[in-house]
Amino acid sequence: LGFGMLQESIWVSPHNIVADLREFLIALQIEEMVFVLEAKSIADFDDRELANKIFHLDTLNKEYKDLIENQRGKLEEKRDLKRLYLQIFLKDPLLPKELLPNGWLEEKARKAVLF
Repeated sequence: LGFGMLQESIWVSPHNIVADLREFLIALQIEEMVFVLEAKSIADFDDRELANKIFHLDTLNKEYKDLIENQRGKLEEKRDLKRLYLQIFLKDPLLPKELLPNGWLEEKARKAVLF
């Protein structure tokens, strides 16, 4: 559902999905077992630092960088590059730009592989 684990049993999302989440919990009949809280920030954390900690953005961005470098001739077939890009992209939490680290490489990797 696009959540990242802040700590054991606490999951966060940068997206406003409270209504959809409650509907989902009701459909599963587990709404009484889950607390849904909405917060604008978590004290003592910069939003970008928190997003990086939760979603491991530095590691993911390194995977995009490695893919771009592989595109320059290390992998022989374009099909392999596309498969690798999709494997990385499936781990991408698709965060808003303001939460991404400077130099985020997803778009560059996509263009290098898919076009």
